[in-house]
Amino acid sequence: MLRSQGGQMLRLGGFIRLTALAFYIFSTYMTTFLAKVVGMPADQVLLSNLLALVFATAIAPLIGRICDRVGRRRTMQFAGLSLAVLIAPSYFLATQGSFGTALASQVVMAVGAVSANAVTAVLLSECFPTNMRYTSSGICYNVTYAVFGGTPYLATWLIKESVGKSLRRDEHVPA
Repeated sequence: MLRSQGGQMLRLGGFIRLTALAFYIFSTYMTTFLAKVVGMPADQVLLSNLLALVFATAIAPLIGRICDRVGRRRTMQFAGLSLAVLIAPSYFLATQGSFGTALASQVVMAVGAVSANAVTAVLLSECFPTNMRYTSSGICYNVTYAVFGGTPYLATWLIKESVGKSLRRDEHVPA
């Protein structure tokens, strides 16, 4: 299986990497960012995240239908482009510190994350021959998620380092 499907598994793993990063940065890391960096109260952070996840669940069938209509490639391109273009503005919006801006930032990211996830589910079944589908899909998906699903920890560390350095820098500035 690795000999005959290894290249396909690597190619698909590249896209699944986007799915893993998008989902975890949107659903998991954003709560840490809002609570620790922005300083929002935990109840507001968790409520905004819950509502964004409900929104993501609600739009999944719609995005699936759109994917069937416009094709996998266009949906993959939309997912990648929307995430690349909107991630920084979403986090900037989240820094405004209100419940509304926190929710809006997560809803914006949810569209890209759900678009990536909708395509991934279909690609896992379409990319491999029937006799190797479950094993190839399982290894490809789970190994990629295991490697790239830990990025919220990396993101948390980067924010901690960044905030810590800016705080140390501010201590040396005369008032």
